[in-house]
Amino acid sequence: MLRRRPVIFGMALIVCTALILAFIRGGEGERSAAADIETTSQKVYKSVLEASTVSEVQSMPPDWNLPGMEALVENEYLMLYFHPDTTEIAIRDKRDGSVWYSNPANRSEDKLASAFNKAKLGAQITLTYYNSAGQVFNFNNYSDSIQNKQFEVERLKDGVKIVYTFGDSSKGLESIPSRISKERFETKILSKLDSSDQRQITKRFKYVEDQDVYERWDAAMTGFALLKVIELLDKAGYTTEDLAFDNQENGVSSDEASEKVAFTVPLEYRLDGDNLLVTVATEEIRQPETFQLHKLSVLEYFGAADQSDQGYLFVPDGSGSLIYLNNGKLAQETYSAPVYGRNLSTNLKESVQLAEAIRLPVFGMKRNDRSFIAIIEQGDAVASIEADIAGRLHSYNTVNGVFTTISKDEVTLSGGWKEQDIPVFQSRMNQGNLSIRYGFLKGSEANYAGMARYYQTYLIRNKGLKQIDGQGDVPFFLELIGSIPKQKSLLGIPYQALEPLTTFSEAQTILQELQMKGIDNIKLRYTGWFNGGILHKVPTSIEPDKKLGGEKGLRNLAKFAENNGISLYPDVSFQRVYRVSTDFKASRDAAREISRKPAKLYSYNPASFLKDSDLSSAYVLSPHKLPDYVEEFANGYESYPIEGLSLRDLGDELSSDFRNNRFIDRQQAAAIVEEQIKKLSDRSTDMLISGGHAFALPYADNIVNIPMTDSGFNLTDESVPFLQIVMHGYSDYAGEPVNVGEDQNPRIHLLKALETGSSLYFQWIYRDQSEVKETEFDRLYSTNYRLWMDDARDMYGEVNRVLQNVRALRITGHERLGDGVFRTTYEDGTAISVNYGSQAVTVDGMTIEAESYQVGGE
Repeated sequence: MLRRRPVIFGMALIVCTALILAFIRGGEGERSAAADIETTSQKVYKSVLEASTVSEVQSMPPDWNLPGMEALVENEYLMLYFHPDTTEIAIRDKRDGSVWYSNPANRSEDKLASAFNKAKLGAQITLTYYNSAGQVFNFNNYSDSIQNKQFEVERLKDGVKIVYTFGDSSKGLESIPSRISKERFETKILSKLDSSDQRQITKRFKYVEDQDVYERWDAAMTGFALLKVIELLDKAGYTTEDLAFDNQENGVSSDEASEKVAFTVPLEYRLDGDNLLVTVATEEIRQPETFQLHKLSVLEYFGAADQSDQGYLFVPDGSGSLIYLNNGKLAQETYSAPVYGRNLSTNLKESVQLAEAIRLPVFGMKRNDRSFIAIIEQGDAVASIEADIAGRLHSYNTVNGVFTTISKDEVTLSGGWKEQDIPVFQSRMNQGNLSIRYGFLKGSEANYAGMARYYQTYLIRNKGLKQIDGQGDVPFFLELIGSIPKQKSLLGIPYQALEPLTTFSEAQTILQELQMKGIDNIKLRYTGWFNGGILHKVPTSIEPDKKLGGEKGLRNLAKFAENNGISLYPDVSFQRVYRVSTDFKASRDAAREISRKPAKLYSYNPASFLKDSDLSSAYVLSPHKLPDYVEEFANGYESYPIEGLSLRDLGDELSSDFRNNRFIDRQQAAAIVEEQIKKLSDRSTDMLISGGHAFALPYADNIVNIPMTDSGFNLTDESVPFLQIVMHGYSDYAGEPVNVGEDQNPRIHLLKALETGSSLYFQWIYRDQSEVKETEFDRLYSTNYRLWMDDARDMYGEVNRVLQNVRALRITGHERLGDGVFRTTYEDGTAISVNYGSQAVTVDGMTIEAESYQVGGE
């Protein structure tokens, strides 16, 4: 069943009158047209790639001129154009002459778009903000900045910078004192004006005799009268410092002073080698005190494809997903998903759908015979990716990045029979620049496989991704589960016991049987081996579970694995804390939600979609505490003769910590997590991670639970192995365990492994599956190893024969040949074609039987 993204609506029921008045006052006043200021000051930026020299454009072919635009700078690969009136840009690829526009060039002719949407098609930035009552509003820089000429332009050595002021930047009611003492009114204002001007300004104030102050008469401050009073105050030399003094002296808050809605946001375009680098410097963003900048949507219409174009939008949903241009699915929701999945420190009240996480901060578009790929280079952990098709609001297909700058939650206050929801915001804006790097592809490279290889090259050059040594058999990934918690009773008294499912000696038995069946390159992930089983206590110390054989049993298993060429990866969870102990106190060590409550993770009832309190929950560890836990674990782990280590959650989940006095935003958290993965990688020579977020990939020798498909959202059209194309030859990887997946057809798992260049992965226990009945781990009902040993042998033998020789090679091509028929090509020319269908098919003169495959190529 295809799934749709739920829409959750939240609104405040009761809001204090003062806050509402502040919002109303903040929206008053008319916009004024500020002069367009262009400076020629130069800024020097160091190129990230340093691949070419950027210079001003001296000359170009006559047919390269673009109407209304000035060619600003160029390098060996690209030329940057800029429109001084609309601030839109264009990029010409000098290698083939093609042009990519920030906004549709023919948007004025769009017959579908309303006047509002037609104006929005001219925007480069859209911002969403909250007022103090938690209500949501939007600005776009075309309607709310450019049309009012509220922007400044600065020429850069390698590009251009535009600073936009959104909203009302003119002086208004807020620039006039709400109250001012009689003495200051007379000395600071009246004494500086002639008698005629004194009469004009005095009749706009009311004298309050018992308080000896003049009070602003708001009803008389409209239209021309407002402008006249502002003019007279300027004439009298009344400054912003005077205003602040009078407001403070008379107890006037910023809300009462009617702060106006005006945001300042900088946007930079720079040429960097064969890339366009687009950056928003968040430290230069300015926002009013009583408003919260929630999100920034950047270049929503870059490269927008119209209804005559052919191709697709690429979004990194799960393994990767395509949305065909103009697919007509107007009844379906637009695509929107956060990079690296949801923030674990946000309160999820209900879970309506299961969806694959976005693992890679990339998106792209194929438009006819050209394509672009966009890499979210800074701000990836606070980014989302959005995409939509033509025909809904306008005639263009779009895909772009959106950045969250301030998040909001609600706290419910109860009193008697009444409840009210009060908005609560994070304590400050997320820090760090927001940047997107655009690369441009053409011809045979202009497809999702070309985009994947482009991103792979980026990871090699910039993140240290290294090719694997591909000698020998492909890996056989095996997860054995040591022990689980189980509810038992003694004399009618319930208690929690540790139930062993696979002891260390029983693990050796399974491994021996596998090798006897011809499976040699075994990579063993051992979960639930220490500190109380699979839901272990915090790993600040290491105590192998005695019911599994204790420390001696673990050391014997490690020695057995080493002697038999088996890679052992004991598994550890750092970010989920299942038990409160002396080493972990929730009030001190847990991450906080925006509401300031300790963040907890729950399982959700599939029928009600609500939290299931009968199942185990876990606290989310604060990123602040993670380095301490990792250091203590690493120190203890060094005493064991084990080179491998499995990270359950460091490459799979990410959270913030919203506590006021120690706020860590999600981008900062990502940097902390990556640093800890690196530290563990430096101390363990062989690393296995689960999931595969981009920041963990350079340190992952092995990845399991890598997404093998997309989420199946209704708007999307085709799942593609983008993530596998990126990683093949640079890490061994596998999807979910064959025996616990939704699809229990082993043949489909085998074909998927061949199509994606993946290894097989099984999750087993030694004990009978009845041991997991009536526990929260009853999902393990199909994990007894005896049930799967023969299937594993046969499947692995077939996969190994096909993939053994291409294990360390890059995937250079992937294509859909027909319904359920796909071909994957490697750099040595090997081509593997798979047919998932129930009927034989013939492709290029080659017959592929039902649920089968063919290997060809050079």
